[in-house]
Amino acid sequence: VNQSFTFERNKYYDMVREVDIEGIKTVHVATAGTLLTLISEDEKNNITSIKITGDLNGTDFKFIREMAGRDINNNMTEGKLVHLDLMDANIVEGGEVYFDTYSTYNNVLGENLFKDCLIKKIVLPNSLKTILPFVFKGCPISSITIPKSVTFITPMSFNEIGEIIVDHGNSIYDSRENCNAIIETETNTLIAGCKNTVIPNGVTSIGNHAFAGCPLTSITIPNGVTSIGNYAFTGCPLTSITIPNSIISLDTYAFDGCGSLNSVYISDLKAWCKIDFQGNAYSYNTPLSNGDVKLYLNGNLLTELVIPEEITEIKDGTFRGCSSIEKLIIHDGVTSIGDKAFDNCDGLTSVVIGDGVTSIGDYAFDNCDDLASVVIGDGVTSIGDFAIDNNNVSIYLSDLKKWCKIDFGSSIASNRKLYLNDNLLTELTIPKEITKINDNAFCGFPKIETVTIHDGVTSIGDYAFCECDGLTSVVIGDGVTSIGDNAFCECDGLTIINIPDGVNSIGSHAFAYCDSLSYVSLGNGVISIGCNAFYGCDALNDYYCYATTPPDCECNLVFSINDCSKLYVPSKYGSKYKSADGWCKFTNIIEMN
Repeated sequence: VNQSFTFERNKYYDMVREVDIEGIKTVHVATAGTLLTLISEDEKNNITSIKITGDLNGTDFKFIREMAGRDINNNMTEGKLVHLDLMDANIVEGGEVYFDTYSTYNNVLGENLFKDCLIKKIVLPNSLKTILPFVFKGCPISSITIPKSVTFITPMSFNEIGEIIVDHGNSIYDSRENCNAIIETETNTLIAGCKNTVIPNGVTSIGNHAFAGCPLTSITIPNGVTSIGNYAFTGCPLTSITIPNSIISLDTYAFDGCGSLNSVYISDLKAWCKIDFQGNAYSYNTPLSNGDVKLYLNGNLLTELVIPEEITEIKDGTFRGCSSIEKLIIHDGVTSIGDKAFDNCDGLTSVVIGDGVTSIGDYAFDNCDDLASVVIGDGVTSIGDFAIDNNNVSIYLSDLKKWCKIDFGSSIASNRKLYLNDNLLTELTIPKEITKINDNAFCGFPKIETVTIHDGVTSIGDYAFCECDGLTSVVIGDGVTSIGDNAFCECDGLTIINIPDGVNSIGSHAFAYCDSLSYVSLGNGVISIGCNAFYGCDALNDYYCYATTPPDCECNLVFSINDCSKLYVPSKYGSKYKSADGWCKFTNIIEMN
């Protein structure tokens, strides 16, 4: 039987009125923090519907959570509350934490407030101003109405809810056309969506985290949307997405974690190429970069990509992760290829780069495991870190001088082939116009067998010939003054190396791990030798050094020394070598006549 009754609490509590009408229990809390005194322990775990009025703080919400099946540590309780009406309640600061370390603040629906509770229906306070993230995470709420009083909403509170309605009197937000989303009216930005959202026409941007974690399998983004924010669809189980031609900006991680996404549909390749994919060398998470994702142009699978004539640059991350592209042709009007532009395009087998391209960005073609051939245009002046870092790839040139002038970034590729005018380059003669060999210039080309460096070259860069396993002969010109770090590292075919008198410095690991190297001659001009310069050269027994002053060794591990190792030095200078750091490790030092 429904009835109303009034009773007197003791002196420590305020007068309250409880009403139980049609199964909904009403409790008025006159003093924040006293809800637990107004409901008996027996009632606490059996109430399914309740309307609470008055001021509520952290202690009260801790109690409400227990009524709704979860305690402060998110452990399950015996509570059964599923319907909570807070229309005439006020959230105030103070009291205990309600969950983990979270406390209440005035007119704020706090983070994780109802996390994993049993609540299916809730009426929010008319005085509410702010809604923070994850308020309803894990709750089986089917519908929610945002009061007109709310002026600030963070996303990720509504992604599991089926219906979102914004009160028509709200001056900041709306849910136009029954879209089941929250839109910032002034900017037409969709700031929070749910699993049943239909993005209405007129929306121009999708905000940060707007659909993060929503159980969306598909959604239509209307033409007119120009930007998609950070983490906008992160974690959504989308299987396909259509990107409208109006998109001009797509922020970092917008589709991060969409592991089920396998198809991206576009209708204008030029528009796609003009999108500004925000990020850095590690974070261009486009819709294509979620595993085995294919790109469709006007419904047709894109396997041969010809960059449109109107495009003059390929932006960072533009085609990153696209698994459908097999062949790429870049016309002469393109001037640059951005960072990670084609990273992880694991179906890509051939690339033709036009003569207009001057720069290839970091990681541009990294992780393209099937890439077999790349034609480098004559205009390229820089190739970024790990840009064409593909094992077994064949690189085709028409001008060796221009290749030698390229500023190369870092590389760890091996077993590459270099073709000059379609002929495999096995005998490399550095062109007369070249005065220095740049870092990484010929790194990882094991088909090069001989290298001749003329007297006009002054320096050999770091990693210049590293991992040229087939290299058996190197002639270093008299003009060379420095040999860089790792310059000939892991050149397993080298047996003899003669360092001319003009060389002053030899970098660290310069000839390290040259397994077949058995003879080294160091000219009289050598002043310094880097750490581990000849380390790991297990066959190297004969060292000849013609410098009358022992070159400075960067550390004590410069040479590979064994019982058979012999060091030949100028006559009368043996004692200097025996007392010099690094050199003193030789036990067999022989003075030459």
